[in-house]
Amino acid sequence: MNLSSTFSTTVRRAQVVRTLDFVQETSAAEVGVMIRFLVLAIVLTSAVGVYLWSRMEVPSLAVELDRARSELGRAEVAQARMRVELATIRQPGRLQAGADRLGLVPPVALVMVSLPSEAAVGPDGGP
Repeated sequence: MNLSSTFSTTVRRAQVVRTLDFVQETSAAEVGVMIRFLVLAIVLTSAVGVYLWSRMEVPSLAVELDRARSELGRAEVAQARMRVELATIRQPGRLQAGADRLGLVPPVALVMVSLPSEAAVGPDGGP
């Protein structure tokens, strides 16, 4: 065995011993502090994530709200137009004006026509 391999083996052993000493020296209180720090980091990261997500959602919700408001405005205009149309249709004078436009006139006299009963009429329309 040469001197350099012996030296590197000794250095490796010293590193392992230092690592084991660090693990053994870490007390339960230090582990508790590390766990608390880890939990705090997770909570803060989650809070920042939720905040950023909400900030990114605000513009898209604003666009959606604007669309809904414009659709509401169009619906209100259509409703007003339909109310005017309904009021126009319900006017009694409208029917008379339509009849006059078509050239219809009221009947001059009332005429009663009596039809024979079904028993007196045969299947071909005769008696």
